[in-house]
Amino acid sequence: MKRLKIIGLSIAFILLMWISGFIPKGIATIYGQVYVHHHYPEMDLSVDKVEWNKFYGDYVIYFVSEDGEVFNCVIGPRFFPVSIGQGINVLNDYYHIHIQR
Repeated sequence: MKRLKIIGLSIAFILLMWISGFIPKGIATIYGQVYVHHHYPEMDLSVDKVEWNKFYGDYVIYFVSEDGEVFNCVIGPRFFPVSIGQGINVLNDYYHIHIQR
């Protein structure tokens, strides 16, 4: 009985953290960092912050380069954000114009 109570509380805690956005922000941060290191290694980008944007209905992830350039794009869906969308074209264009000459 005690074991079931601990398991139930653990599951409830994880669900609360997931629904509140804490875990999805962590997923977005990790995925975003891996994505930019894989696609834009020469830019040395790091994730600055991830925040929920109710206008887009997704998270917005902000990347910062060592030069202080800030890039942002949308990442979603809400509960498992692993799809980078709107805004990635700006980063892609910057990369091809300034880095890969």
